[in-house]
Amino acid sequence: MRIPAVLALTVLLSTPTVYAQDLQFRTVTTSEAMGLAIPGFTMNVAIKGQLTRIDMDVAGMWFSSIVDHGAQKMLMINHEEMTYSERPGMLSTYAAGSRPEVRETGETQEIAGFKAKRIVMTSILPGGEDLRRALLVQEMWVVSDKKLAQAFGRYIRAMAASGKASASGHLFGDIPDGTFPLRITLLVVAANPGEKINADPLLNGTAPSDRILMQTVMVISDIRTTEVDPSFFVVPTGYVKSSR
Repeated sequence: MRIPAVLALTVLLSTPTVYAQDLQFRTVTTSEAMGLAIPGFTMNVAIKGQLTRIDMDVAGMWFSSIVDHGAQKMLMINHEEMTYSERPGMLSTYAAGSRPEVRETGETQEIAGFKAKRIVMTSILPGGEDLRRALLVQEMWVVSDKKLAQAFGRYIRAMAASGKASASGHLFGDIPDGTFPLRITLLVVAANPGEKINADPLLNGTAPSDRILMQTVMVISDIRTTEVDPSFFVVPTGYVKSSR
């Protein structure tokens, strides 16, 4: 069985000389469009210096990608078949996107042991004429922590360079500098041209649900900043190299 293309989530980018602190966390992403659930996915992420590992649950099967930024190589591991393949790293550049309208709500909440603050953003969703009649509403609960933010930046850039997400686009590009996100909610909302949207009723579920065209929620949990064992970034014993 081939490793799904969605697993190309980690790629090599230029690495700063001062590395972010070791970090491990889990992301769970769920989506719903027009009232229908879209299959979500879970990722376990580990970062240590120039090394990044992402374990991804795909329909109950686990695959891994391990990136060595210094050696400019990426290992793709299929745990079901106990095989791995090696790929060269790719460099990627991206341009900054347009910034949304940001509202600091002043609200705080303890999430995963951190004091998080709530930020709400709204912007016009780019695209064709139909999409121009939709707005994007984003709610982020973030914690101000430069070390966590620096480590999380590796994950963002890996997602962007893989082509699976844009570091300058919504979800990742709008995360405030120096912050680490604990929960992100994105809503695509039906709106008439020029219409102003009150985001809070949409986010707390008191507005008509038929206005929400799509919803995506990403939750980060199991956050650990203890040292990660270097052996976690090598191919497990007994796995063989695949020719695919």
